[in-house]
Amino acid sequence: MHPTKHYSNYGTLKEEYQISYYPDTPISNSGWHKHDFYEIILILEHSVTYATDHGNYPANGGNLILISKDAVHCPLVSSPPLPTERYVLWLHKDFLETLCTGKTNLCTCFLPEQLHVIPLDALLLDQVRTALKIISDNEATVTYFGKDIIQRSYLQQFLVLVNSIYIGITPTFIPAQKVQEHNILAEEIMNYICTNFREDISLSFIADHFHLDKFYINRIFKKHYKTTIYHYILQKRLEYAKYLIKKGVSVNESYKICGFHDYCSFNRLF
Repeated sequence: MHPTKHYSNYGTLKEEYQISYYPDTPISNSGWHKHDFYEIILILEHSVTYATDHGNYPANGGNLILISKDAVHCPLVSSPPLPTERYVLWLHKDFLETLCTGKTNLCTCFLPEQLHVIPLDALLLDQVRTALKIISDNEATVTYFGKDIIQRSYLQQFLVLVNSIYIGITPTFIPAQKVQEHNILAEEIMNYICTNFREDISLSFIADHFHLDKFYINRIFKKHYKTTIYHYILQKRLEYAKYLIKKGVSVNESYKICGFHDYCSFNRLF
């Protein structure tokens, strides 16, 4: 049991919320403390461990940390402290309640006076990071008509996403900006395949090229083009093989030029 009753700090939040992005700032050694607001932290790089009454909770890159109001906790900072890329969102307890409705309780993900860590897969990490970036970018823009209403909507959508992850159900929304990014990514993958299908490329190879998870890019590509990356590569190779054969190139040469490894595989597909 940690001596949490000797916490030294009690934080308060006057604003409705506060969003911060730290690209390379170490987590400060704030000692044992608690606060009257809810806190959500997305760790993007490096790791940190939080101590609580219930034990230690390590959080690595790609982990989501949910800290309830009045949860006594302490970050166990490494020595020397490492720069930790992260998003931090603070939510005033009264403001969070106003974001809830009679049918949707957005406080569900916060256990009373507790802290917990949720590991995210590549797809969920991408959605959470994008949602926080949208909130952060909108907060940093100059004031415009309706900004508060739009920001409130972004925060509600983000909290729906977090609560869906916590409950264990598939999130049902992707921000509009993310839809556009998905379309651009799918087009970039298609263009890459059209340029390189004659080379020895595969789903894993393309994922490495774009520095993304192979299951993630395949899902985005299939949603956009109604086919998998593997089948699209085959389609491009077969189309080009037919073109070469019509031009008088031998079958034996065509399958090699088009990126097939052996004649039997080519002949079966052709």
